[in-house]
Amino acid sequence: MDQPTSSNFATRLNRLVSTAQDGVDGLGRAINDAQDPQLKATLRELRQNREHMAQELKAVLTQLGGDPTQSGTFVGAAHRAFMEVKEIVTGAGDEALIQECIRGDEHAVNEFQDALDELSPNAPEATRSVVQTGLQRIRTALERSQELSHSSAGTS
Repeated sequence: MDQPTSSNFATRLNRLVSTAQDGVDGLGRAINDAQDPQLKATLRELRQNREHMAQELKAVLTQLGGDPTQSGTFVGAAHRAFMEVKEIVTGAGDEALIQECIRGDEHAVNEFQDALDELSPNAPEATRSVVQTGLQRIRTALERSQELSHSSAGTS
C-alpha cells in the first residue's frame, strides 16, 4: 500500500485553503449586504476568524512544500453568484444572508470533516492540528449563525 506523501497532504490542505477563502469572500459579501449593525459586527468577527484560519492553513501548507492558492473554489464562486441573483429576485434581507452563511458553513464543515477523516495516522501533526482547529472554528461559526437565525426569526 502506498504511503501518503507531503504532496498528498499539501493537495488536501490547498483545497481547505480554497474553502476557507470562499468563507472569507462570502462573509465579505454578507457584510456589505447586511442591514443590521449588530449582524455586520458579528459577520466582521466571523470573517476575521476565517481569514486567520486561511493564514494558518497556508503556513502549514508552505511547510509541506506546497504553494497556497489565493482564490476560492468554483463552488464558492457559484454560491456567491447565487446569493446575488437571489438578492435581486427576492430582495434578500438579513435573514436570507444568515441562511446563506449557514449553508456555506455547513459545506465547509463537511469539507474539513472529510479532510480530517482522510488524513492518515502518518499525517504530520501540524496538518492534523490545523484541520481539527479549523473544523472546530467553522462549527462554532455555524452555531453562531444558527443562533442569529433563531433570534431573528423570533423578532420577525
